[in-house]
Amino acid sequence: NVVMSGDWRFTPDPLDGKKFDMKRLTEISAKEGIRVLVNESTDCEVPGRNDVTEKEIRMSFAKIMDDFPSSRIIVSTFSSQIHRIQSVLNEAAAHGRKVAVAGFSIINNTEIALRTGDLTVPPNTIVKLEDAVKLPDEKVVIVCTGNQGEINAVLNRMASGQHRWIK
Repeated sequence: NVVMSGDWRFTPDPLDGKKFDMKRLTEISAKEGIRVLVNESTDCEVPGRNDVTEKEIRMSFAKIMDDFPSSRIIVSTFSSQIHRIQSVLNEAAAHGRKVAVAGFSIINNTEIALRTGDLTVPPNTIVKLEDAVKLPDEKVVIVCTGNQGEINAVLNRMASGQHRWIK
């Protein structure tokens, strides 16, 4: 038996309330056996743990928007971080900002999460990137890929002046 988890993070207090079922995985392992665990999680081989919760990260988005009310805000995240994207959407809406999603994988994952009901968009929050650049900076949050410095990711192209819409 092979378990393929994809990207993961075990957190005691997930935003959606759905905790990882370690008991069930242990049960499967005991009854059927697990020969291979294939996973993808940043720094999973580094000892220790990251105790910063998604709720704390959500609060940091609110603080940044409070502290920089006149600035355009760019949030870079993994495209699979649907809870984090939800946090950005919620905080942006609460702060009267529009959100543009930039990057092929993050746009695809956002659309899938919307279709499956794993992501909800507050009314009148999402705009196309090409429309976001026409708005005042204080009204915009851009969510993009590239938080690990990938050369072709949106964040790098924005920072280097090579992005079509953001210079």
